[in-house]
Amino acid sequence: MYCYASIERASREIRLVRFATVPDGFVGRRSCPELDMTTVSLDEQPSYHALSYLWGDPTPKFPIVVDGEDFEVAENLHFALGQLRRVTSSGKWFWIDAICINQNDVAEKSWQVGQMRDIFKAAEHVYISLADSEDGSQQLLEGFQSFGHEALKAGVLELWTTHHDPNLNNHQPTHELFPKVLDSIQLQNTQNIDAIRSLLVRSNWSRAWINQEIALAGSGHILCGEQFLDLDMFHAALTAIYLAKTSPFARRLPQWDDFGSDISNNAFHIPSLLSRQRHLRGQPANLLELLLSDKRGSMGERPFYMASDPRDIIFALLGFATDTDILGLRPDYSKPVEVIYAEATTAMMARDSAYELEYCSFPKDTPGLPSWVPDWQRIGRLGIEVPPLNYRNHFFASRGRTQPLPAETYSSTLKKRGIHVDTVDRVLMIKETGISEQDTHAGRMALQNALRSKASRTECLRSIVVFDNPCLKSPSSESILRRAMLAGLMGNETRTPEFESLSLRAFRQEAMTPSTIDESQLEWILRNSYPSTRPLGEGYDLQLLLDEVCDVLVLDAAAMARGRTLFATIQGTVGMGPHTMRSGDVLTILFGTQVPIVLRPAGNAYTYVGDAYLDGAMDVECLAESYEELTFYII
Repeated sequence: MYCYASIERASREIRLVRFATVPDGFVGRRSCPELDMTTVSLDEQPSYHALSYLWGDPTPKFPIVVDGEDFEVAENLHFALGQLRRVTSSGKWFWIDAICINQNDVAEKSWQVGQMRDIFKAAEHVYISLADSEDGSQQLLEGFQSFGHEALKAGVLELWTTHHDPNLNNHQPTHELFPKVLDSIQLQNTQNIDAIRSLLVRSNWSRAWINQEIALAGSGHILCGEQFLDLDMFHAALTAIYLAKTSPFARRLPQWDDFGSDISNNAFHIPSLLSRQRHLRGQPANLLELLLSDKRGSMGERPFYMASDPRDIIFALLGFATDTDILGLRPDYSKPVEVIYAEATTAMMARDSAYELEYCSFPKDTPGLPSWVPDWQRIGRLGIEVPPLNYRNHFFASRGRTQPLPAETYSSTLKKRGIHVDTVDRVLMIKETGISEQDTHAGRMALQNALRSKASRTECLRSIVVFDNPCLKSPSSESILRRAMLAGLMGNETRTPEFESLSLRAFRQEAMTPSTIDESQLEWILRNSYPSTRPLGEGYDLQLLLDEVCDVLVLDAAAMARGRTLFATIQGTVGMGPHTMRSGDVLTILFGTQVPIVLRPAGNAYTYVGDAYLDGAMDVECLAESYEELTFYII
């Protein structure tokens, strides 16, 4: 078997391979490729290309030859080598991770992985293997060849901005492009629509290392089966389909009204391709932003990022994060995953002002994490399952107060200054059939499901009033309860008299008819729920609209109830917090955090439980009172 010669870290050396010039070369996927290997220094700016591919099953069972010696690679790499041999000229040097890094040398692997950022940035081209063609992908990519160039020329890639949909206002080239996209014979084929969906959920797009490899590619090519396509043309073709699918243009044409309706819009938001556009424009992307990726859940289409080794989630994203040097983090495979996640979280807390303690949520899949450290592996797979209450920046519980300078080195104990404002007395429990009381996380959807279901909604709302009845001491108390249930959806500026009146009736499940609402309430309804492009004409069913409004007001509360439940405090206040909270948990205002934080006593320290809405504590009110400032040790 192959024996690696050592390479010099000080000289930033890497290994490269090329196809050996042997009779008949490498023909067919089952042939045995022969490679030559050399060592070069990145400092000398060598000419080479890089391969990006999905590792898949890493078991090395396919024979190749390197420098005349036997070597084995996994199935996906073996196939990708066949693709490279078909589409590239002889003599080209390639960097291929599984061959060019000694995978059995932990020290070498750590520092070689640490310079993958430089390796992919310096590569002349990055070849991205999507493995074999399947589900009609070969015919689809042939179609991409036909209009991908036109889409690129129309400038569709310039319309993407950070985590937002492309802006189509006054962009005439795209409007001229849409008829060609929508009338394309390839896209009229149902099989090709299925092929688009299949292409968008391929595992390549969610692998952490592939995210880095594509994001850093200055020039790239997609390899899918025997198809070979420029990376920019590929992305432009996908973007053109997305724009044609989501823009008003398609909806104005009856024959295209439902074009792509069974493909999720989120599926077109491929992090690696969008990160590459940002990188090419010189736009920054910090590690925190890359880790959060999107505060929405993955909706089941495709994870945001995954890795066979969960440590690689941090290591790979560090490769194209713009604050890597500021954070002071480096790949180190000698450390366990829980330490890697905790060190990364500590560094972001210390050096990224956008970091919020509330990004930590439960349950977690990675054992051994301190309670305040997010499980980045789970977030990569599922997104932010329970969005922070203050994700719309409505609240300012500790306005103007900040923490002392945080620790810059990792400790399993997090120190936070703040005040203890109240203690949990009772927690609303919604029973779900078939769920064990010992399963502390299975019931996280109980309140949300009960509010969503019309069959259980009335009984659920009644049980909420009964639960909070000891706290409902005045007519205005019902408004407090509704605000708690709507939590982060409603800022002070949206709590109009019309909203208060309408939401009260919706939560009481009172019948609402056209004769029982006044003109200002109707205006509020039309302004907040009725499409402005469709005027309320004669004969429109106003009763249907009112029924929809009542339904939406309760469904808004259901949306905020994901992973949450109602609670009452010993001081007689109501709020909304994590469904795992229990009697005796303390409600704190930690300086620098703009919503109350629930902590659970654990001896002389605390564990983090989550964020909460607590009436009377959301806008600096508590800091005006005489609470004792404390240091909370969170483990």
